[in-house]
This record gives sequence, C-alpha cells and structure tokens, in this order.
Amino acid sequence: MVLRDLKLGNLFLDANNNVKISNFVFNNQWPPGKKIDTFCGSPVFMAPELLLGMPYTGPEVDACSLGGVLYTMQQETRSQGRRPESLPCPDPAQRRGPSPLA
Repeated sequence: MVLRDLKLGNLFLDANNNVKISNFVFNNQWPPGKKIDTFCGSPVFMAPELLLGMPYTGPEVDACSLGGVLYTMQQETRSQGRRPESLPCPDPAQRRGPSPLA
C-alpha cells in the first residue's frame, strides 16, 4: 500500500507513544512492476516525482514524505530549544517533556 499523503497532520501518538497513521484517502495498491501516475498529496511533503508529474512505483514517494516529516519534527524540536531526550521514549514513564506530535 502507498499512502501518498504522509504529513504531520496525519500522524498521531497513542498512550504508549506508538505512531498511528490516519487519513487513508489517497492510499493505493499497485501491481508489481507497474507505475502509478496519480497526482495527489500535500505539496509541502510531496516527493519530486509527484511534483514533476512523473510515474512512480509507490514506496519511494512515501519514503520521501517521511524524510520531510522527520526533518520538520527535528527542526521544530531544535527551534523550541528542546534536547533529543525530550522526544517520546518507548516507556511513557521515562518521558521528560511534551510529545512533538501532540
């Protein structure tokens, strides 16, 4: 499955700090060896292939969007002066600050 609209607004944390993805409006399945040419998603986190209207196989556009999401989270954390240890830990009892996705 390809999401094609991976962005901060579609990611949530549960009570255990597990990431949950929402909004599967643009998701798609593709046959092996075939390319997709549908233009969709959020331009800020969109892969270059989508912006250029090029056919794509799928997973690479989600990987590009995920890179944009992680970069944005990291920059937001830095701009707020928080150190990396304030990011979510697997054990909620160890958390030292607010969740960056909350």
